[in-house]
Amino acid sequence: MRRPRSTGALALASGLLALALAAPAVAATPPVPAAVPATSPAATTGDPTTPLDRPEVGPGTSFVDVREKLDGYADPDWYAANVPVVDLPDADAEAVYYYRWRVLKEHLRYTEPGTGWVLTEFLDCCGYAAPYQAINAAAGHQLAEGRWLRDQRYLDDYEDYWLTGPGQIEPAQNPEAADWAHQYSFWAVTAIVERAKVTGNLDRLRALQPELETFVEDWGNQFDADLGLYWQTPEYDAKESSPASYVTDRDYAGRHTFRPSINAYLYGDMLALVEVATLNGDEATATEYRDRAAALREAVDTYLWDDERDFFYDVVDWENPDHERLRDRLDVGFVPWKFGLATPEQAVALDQLLDPQGFAAPYGPTVTERRSPDFWRSSDQGCCKWDGPSWPFSTSLTLDGVATALRDDAAGDLTRADYLDLFDTYVRTQFRDGEPYVAEAHHPDEDRWIYDGNNHSEDYLHSSYVDLVLQDLLGLQPQSDDSLVLDPLVPADWDWFAAENVPYHGRNVTVLFDRDGSRYGAGAGLRVYVDGEQVLHADADAVAEGADPVEVPVPSGDPQRLPHAVNTSANPLRNAYPRPVASSTWRYDDAWRVLDGKVWYDEVPQNTRWSNYSSPNARDWLGVEFAEPTTIGDVRFHGYQDADAVQPAAGYELEYWDGAAWQVVPDQTRVPEQPVGNGLNRITFPPLRTTSYRLTFDAAPGKSVGVTELESWSPVSRAVSARVEAAEPAVGRASRVDVTISTRDDAVAGAEVSPDLPAGWTAVAVGAEGPLDLGAWDRATRSWDVTPGPDAVPGSEVRIGAVVRWGGSSTPEEARATTTARLTFDPAWYDDVVLHDDFDADTTADWTTLRPSGEALPAVAAGDGVLAASGDARYWGLYGHRTARATPTSVVIAEIGAFSGAGTQEDSLFLGLAAADRTYALAWFNHTNVASGLDYVGGADGSSPYFGLRGYGPGDRIALQVNGARVDVFAEEDGGWTWYGGTTTGGALDTSDPDVLAELLPTIGFRADRGTVSVASFEVSSRTTDVPTPQVDVTAVPRCLAGTAYVAVRASYAGTGGPGAGGPVDVELVTPFGSRTITGVAPGANAYQSFSARAASIPAGSATVQVTDAAGTVTEHAAPFAALTC
Repeated sequence: MRRPRSTGALALASGLLALALAAPAVAATPPVPAAVPATSPAATTGDPTTPLDRPEVGPGTSFVDVREKLDGYADPDWYAANVPVVDLPDADAEAVYYYRWRVLKEHLRYTEPGTGWVLTEFLDCCGYAAPYQAINAAAGHQLAEGRWLRDQRYLDDYEDYWLTGPGQIEPAQNPEAADWAHQYSFWAVTAIVERAKVTGNLDRLRALQPELETFVEDWGNQFDADLGLYWQTPEYDAKESSPASYVTDRDYAGRHTFRPSINAYLYGDMLALVEVATLNGDEATATEYRDRAAALREAVDTYLWDDERDFFYDVVDWENPDHERLRDRLDVGFVPWKFGLATPEQAVALDQLLDPQGFAAPYGPTVTERRSPDFWRSSDQGCCKWDGPSWPFSTSLTLDGVATALRDDAAGDLTRADYLDLFDTYVRTQFRDGEPYVAEAHHPDEDRWIYDGNNHSEDYLHSSYVDLVLQDLLGLQPQSDDSLVLDPLVPADWDWFAAENVPYHGRNVTVLFDRDGSRYGAGAGLRVYVDGEQVLHADADAVAEGADPVEVPVPSGDPQRLPHAVNTSANPLRNAYPRPVASSTWRYDDAWRVLDGKVWYDEVPQNTRWSNYSSPNARDWLGVEFAEPTTIGDVRFHGYQDADAVQPAAGYELEYWDGAAWQVVPDQTRVPEQPVGNGLNRITFPPLRTTSYRLTFDAAPGKSVGVTELESWSPVSRAVSARVEAAEPAVGRASRVDVTISTRDDAVAGAEVSPDLPAGWTAVAVGAEGPLDLGAWDRATRSWDVTPGPDAVPGSEVRIGAVVRWGGSSTPEEARATTTARLTFDPAWYDDVVLHDDFDADTTADWTTLRPSGEALPAVAAGDGVLAASGDARYWGLYGHRTARATPTSVVIAEIGAFSGAGTQEDSLFLGLAAADRTYALAWFNHTNVASGLDYVGGADGSSPYFGLRGYGPGDRIALQVNGARVDVFAEEDGGWTWYGGTTTGGALDTSDPDVLAELLPTIGFRADRGTVSVASFEVSSRTTDVPTPQVDVTAVPRCLAGTAYVAVRASYAGTGGPGAGGPVDVELVTPFGSRTITGVAPGANAYQSFSARAASIPAGSATVQVTDAAGTVTEHAAPFAALTC
């Protein structure tokens, strides 16, 4: 039996702990040789960052040669500045540790100003990801790994992304999720609280309480009040194609399932919220979530725990009115241990990890027990199956749970040796060809990764490992108070190990174990240093199995205040600006890639670089062009080099455009002086404004130059952050935009907030206006009604931002934030109907047959209101219209007739654009699983995204929209249009080029195993290039009459298409005090009404004017009015 946690005084040699850290400096004399200051990437100055804008390591120890550990890694300075150094007797475990830091670094992606950094799951992703390719499924693992980074800016941004940023947008993929942060199961609150216990930034954690509560409450639509449990589908539990889905009619996705996983996540999140509320002194909220967690635990025990089979099971809520538990044990049954949901009496379930008929495997554990008839049912039929492989996602959760159980005396018969065997298996799994490597899933019995797609699965950030080494194996148990608990689980035969300069609570903590003192020369036993000062010495028994955990006092250091900046050159979504400019680019490279936010070097298979390989020029340049003059003063480029042809430049020049000519940027400071490849080069200089800058490179003799990322950083204050929330905008009407402003450590006075909108958009303030005075950790909201500009296209994605400025003219500061929104899709906006076929007659002669594969063609017939394809066996045919053509602003629409209902794999419609040479962009709708996606074949720049399971059906319309060099897919569900996804286009599918579109036929396709699939109509419509809109000026004026307040609203209609032109319009005047519609308002006339408030005063507000033209098109205008007291 483990003894209660103690300070370990009895285990300490000579009672040194009693002397240690009574104050930050200690009087105890450490054994010689004493620790020496840590080697920092640069000399310590008043600036807490190095010349490369990386955090100073600060005072610490240097027992381990960090440069030796990082030998062979690109950009080693980044690791030296950011990651804890470990020294382990197990060479494989250590090699995987540093490799996994490389994996995390590769997945750090800068997005755009206002959003900042995210972590990705795939190096290059897919149609089901959130904006900027983030996916929340493994975000809990990612936060656990990244919490040990010294530079907190990365994960501060990433937490904000999910809680207040793009993660709050309604997802395109999962129709049952509230937002992208709930697309998949995600233990966000637990992960964020656990991170705060490492950083020590409890002020930030306290301030996040409203967002963390919202995160938990937004799972409410997946709560079954009768059972008291949360449900999730296997697909959106990120564990598709498993026995839990095989028992339903959806082998891949499954149906609503009450799972141990999602309920354990919510249990852990509720208890984490209790901690946050307690920190805030909010006992009412703490009690509420404590009680809800207890009720959830009782429900899990009642419905998911099986006393006879001793395991947590799924209960599939499909054709299961008695809520019988699943036949098979799955990996989700181990999740409760990580989150403290399991009891000591339930620990017998953990024995299944060691059972050869359970989950044990040479490269396991498996994710389905071997005794299951569905074990390996389809694992070898391609990714991604959860019926037998070894998935690191699951293994790392399980390992953390076992370690937690061991520390809590809740592991039953499982021992430390069992845990170490499981950990060793996990280490051995993370290799390929003798080198550390992680992909998606591994064969449980053979030394090979089975889900390892080329240029897709490499270095997959879908699990944790670093956190398991630091927290579990080496035993650094973070706390929310001024202490650190040490409780290692290292093997008994380890004679030494070190975790050096671990960033913890604003300090550097070193844990050093040396059984006989020969490894590090600091003496025998266990030693702990804080900021280079020894604070604890214990004998070697302190790390033995059964020893008490040791509590080390660690006084919290100052909060990290690294300077904050935004990369004004970043453009990962390839909006119009900023854009790259280059004198020469190798045909297999792309200048756009240097603005994509991804910093990869030659150790990564995917190409995200620019190079001038094979250029005929003596010198080549690479630069950035902005949409408007932009201040720059800090330009950085990450050089790229390979083994031979592409090498660091011999030299370079940085220039800017002064409006007439290129000029050399004056007073440059370069770090390093000579450019490096596979590393960071930084140039700082007095700020200047320009519309463009460029680097002109001199290549080494016979070599070329490469760049993987080009950046321009501008300082912004971290004192204020902003969050933008935008209701769904639509062309022709106003919608609400709310901007929430939050402060951090310091008060801010006189903050001015303004919207930052696309060109031509207008905004009218709603409610309170004027400067804001905010205290520390305070917040306020400003709102506007915004109206899209004349160039807005329904269905397109737009960026809506806000700027906060304060500090006055003497010390001006600003913060920016953006969000993305999608304009409501409206087929009626396309006013030129090129083709509409209801198939009332036989129009098959108007269509030509395209053959996308060697599969048989169906029999096709038109008439009686349908175009139908049929066959007795698998068929696939595409049919392009001979004469109709799309334009760069157009839409192709079909109404679904019927699906065959007989398919086991294919029961599909296709819609889009295709050429006779099998070049096409076609949305597909496979009703076998009601899934959808986009096949993009034969073009350049685009991708083939998968849209997931959707809600379309017979009678709904489906659409492919062309908007310049982009196509997007929509479907009509429940009376409204839903965006499914899309891709950029190029080359032979460049939909912005009319000549290319002339070769692409509007196409409908049919593919089925057998039976009949049909459409009920087909339409091609475009937008005429210049559709005039009514020109209306609107005013709203408050006034007093006989002591009563009125608002006089006037709409002056100048005409449509010019003054005096066009026909009459109908005008509706709307105020909070009434409305009036005036019909037939002629050009040059006014619509007017004075509305009585029936009171002596009115608050500030806004009047709305809706104008309807003869075509039925509605435009909306807003006019603000001031408060008035009569």
